[in-house]
Amino acid sequence: MKDIASLNVPKAKINQLLKKGFETTEDLLRLKPLHYDDFTTPKKISSLKDGEMASVFVKVTSVESSEKVLTVNVEDEEGDTFRIVFFNQFFMKNKIYRGKWYTFGGKIKRSYPFFSMANPFLVKEGPVKQIQTRYSKIKGMSDEYLRKCIALAGKETDFTDELDVDVKRRFELVSKVNMFRHLHYPKTMNDVKEAEKRLLFEKLFAFNVQLIANQEHKRKDAIAPMGSFSKTRELLTQLPFELTVGQRSALREISFRMKKGTRLNALIQGDVGSGKTMIALFSMLIASESGFQSAIMAPTNVLAKQHFNELTERLQPLGVKTTYISGELKAKEKRQALKEIESGESDIIIGTHAAISENVVYNNLGLIVVDEEHRFGVAQRESFSEKGGSGVHVINMSATPIPRSLAMSLYGDDVLTLTITSMPKGRVPIKTKRETKEVDAYKEMLNEVKKGRQGYIVCPLIEENENMENVESVEETFEKANKFFSKHGVKVGMIHGRMKPEVVAEEINAFAKGDYDILISTTIIEVGVNVPNATIILIKSAERFGLAQLHQLRGRVGRSSHASQCILLSNNETDKALFKLKAMTDTSDGFIIAKKDMELRGTGDIVGLEQSGNNQPIQLMLSYPSLHEKIRKYVLSIQKDSHKWNHYKKQYLPKE
Repeated sequence: MKDIASLNVPKAKINQLLKKGFETTEDLLRLKPLHYDDFTTPKKISSLKDGEMASVFVKVTSVESSEKVLTVNVEDEEGDTFRIVFFNQFFMKNKIYRGKWYTFGGKIKRSYPFFSMANPFLVKEGPVKQIQTRYSKIKGMSDEYLRKCIALAGKETDFTDELDVDVKRRFELVSKVNMFRHLHYPKTMNDVKEAEKRLLFEKLFAFNVQLIANQEHKRKDAIAPMGSFSKTRELLTQLPFELTVGQRSALREISFRMKKGTRLNALIQGDVGSGKTMIALFSMLIASESGFQSAIMAPTNVLAKQHFNELTERLQPLGVKTTYISGELKAKEKRQALKEIESGESDIIIGTHAAISENVVYNNLGLIVVDEEHRFGVAQRESFSEKGGSGVHVINMSATPIPRSLAMSLYGDDVLTLTITSMPKGRVPIKTKRETKEVDAYKEMLNEVKKGRQGYIVCPLIEENENMENVESVEETFEKANKFFSKHGVKVGMIHGRMKPEVVAEEINAFAKGDYDILISTTIIEVGVNVPNATIILIKSAERFGLAQLHQLRGRVGRSSHASQCILLSNNETDKALFKLKAMTDTSDGFIIAKKDMELRGTGDIVGLEQSGNNQPIQLMLSYPSLHEKIRKYVLSIQKDSHKWNHYKKQYLPKE
């Protein structure tokens, strides 16, 4: 693979690509366009419809310019007229000439009785029939320049195919070079489907190779039996609440295996707020009392710190030492934490990805817990297990319902799947409704604040994005909300993913302490934010989020005995949007939501290929269970062929 710096473009452009995570030319080629606009059949002006995406082949009759707008008047072969408008794009004045014929493609708008097109995506001289790609925004780079970089990457990339002839024939896949060609320069929409099919296959194939390779050398027996329960019983009597039926059942299964000496390999899945962390706490207490260290890894600083505070509060009175490890620690604090862990002074270690860092040396690690496990990659989970050796007990926790067959694929045939469906006593079901007027939602939030409660406003964007029209960013929402609420003495805060982690943590803590009444955020609050006083959440452009994500966000409220509500703000009337909104308003059961999510995606929709993150393969497995199973069986068959197996392990396993 060639480094992205090999592209013959200015260093500033290379840096823009690096900031987006493109380290090699192949990384850039794997960028899936955000949209494909089918301009293969230009339309007559008389047949245009308001709001549609279309192209027209027309002659320029005049070009007019003002201070901010360039207006191009055109007509087609039938003499019907049309208007093309360019905002802040005066360079187009030197590319468009009166009397010449051009193809323009973009969104049609009707301002009675005229049609117009603003800032068209396609502008080419002469008759052009093509599918135009549009990409997610890279700050400081136009789509046109990004296309140039992709074309250059195509010239620099080695197209040696990792997949052999047999697998391509068996699964009817296009070659690697054709995958990239169809992805960025499709001649038909079927080309796009072929490219997406191969991309989907590659992700599931690579993931299965990793899973099966990692399960080859797993021990079935544990490091040692863990059967001391006196502190567990003591803690049970001190809790200010009773464990639910589901929690007690899960804890019985776990403690039985730990006492017996059988290596525990468990998946605890339960809805948002079902109390999975409490099971982990008791399991770690058993390990501690039996003379072993335990460690829990969470995906964010906020969630890790939340676990640390809760575990310390409950376990310190029992003489259990807890230690927090994170990249946000200062050098002196980190040295102290590392010393406590290596010496064995620390019984339970709570951390982020820092818990698997090379400089973290555990003294006698017997149990590891991975929270929100779908947010970690296979390699990260394996690195965690290796910290304690092959016989270490493992508990994975997830709010994403995973069928038994897929759980076995992910965690091995010996996985103990524990599902918690009951919720803690005193929790009031969250009322969810759709709202179309933002000001009405603000009024409801104001009523909650007047009662002494708090709320969240969630936006899909950090800043304005030209690819998401009519969607307000966090920054725009903050200005609007602050203007509305400040008149009533309501304090508004804001966080998003581009802030430094320590700043985000400080702002969330400020919100938890009541310094802010309303917190405006992106999906950064999706997990790990627990403010019992927050009773209302407003999710803007709700149809833009996935069902599972909406359900996770809704779980930020309803965390106390106070009545809570979730408002889904959306004016979208498409069938897909209405299905999604209805699913949310009809039920608060995460397992039903998950089924609806799969129903919504369907088998023909290549969902998730644009997403990033370690949970993507799991989401794809859930969306395409049949394809996943076929791939898994095939990977198991090539495992018997050492030459093939070693080839694919070399291709897809993380480099040492």
